[in-house]
Amino acid sequence: MTRFSRLVMVAACCAFGALAATAAFDFGVAVAAQSGTQTGTQPGTQSGASPTPKMVADELMAADRAFSAAGANADLITSLSAMFAENVTMPTPPGRFAKGKAEAVAALKANPANAQSKAVWTPVRVGVSADGLHGFTFGVMSIKRGDGANAPAKYLAYWVKGADGWRVVAYKRVGRAEGQVPSDLIAPALPMQMVKPVTDVAAVEQHRTSLIASRGDLGVTFGFIKPNSPAPNAAAAGATAGIPFFTIWRRAGPNAPWRYVAE
Repeated sequence: MTRFSRLVMVAACCAFGALAATAAFDFGVAVAAQSGTQTGTQPGTQSGASPTPKMVADELMAADRAFSAAGANADLITSLSAMFAENVTMPTPPGRFAKGKAEAVAALKANPANAQSKAVWTPVRVGVSADGLHGFTFGVMSIKRGDGANAPAKYLAYWVKGADGWRVVAYKRVGRAEGQVPSDLIAPALPMQMVKPVTDVAAVEQHRTSLIASRGDLGVTFGFIKPNSPAPNAAAAGATAGIPFFTIWRRAGPNAPWRYVAE
């Protein structure tokens, strides 16, 4: 039996320990501040009226569906990259992360079949943070190859809302078994109520690279799964770090434990 260990990238997740005490990490606000979004206006509304968690979740689901619809007549690379933020992170073979939109697009282009393929997808679950600036979706995807073959897949996306709307900052897709596509939505992961984002400038700057919502209720870690006894030719194959992963975490309140949502 092969045993595996998890190595979590410190740069992406070191904030979680302190978050349990302070709940002040604020990547979402940093994105909004740098892009000119007025953080005093609650997300999901036009005039600043308080939205409900469901309103914000519906907004994110609509954004995800809109990117799928817009890309239905484009190639897979164009469809996916249209929703990527400039700082997107995406696991790529063999055992690496593409860091930034340019690297992610290059990784997609490295597979010649992608340029001849079309992809449409359907989200089946959504979750949002209490500040309304972070969220996730996951669902099923259908990829039509240039030769007419169908390649079913599934995807997971973590989103941050800025001046240009919702954009993906962490993304992965993998193949799935053939079969009926689920049509029923899974219950959304919603906060009890929406709250204004943290706006402390020092906190925003200090934690601007942490993919954790400003109220400390939703976030992401990145890392690698490594076999305790690597295969003899693993390094030669280029998979030097292990199997890349990212995990979405959520908690119900400042004193609640972090719970695993999706990976």
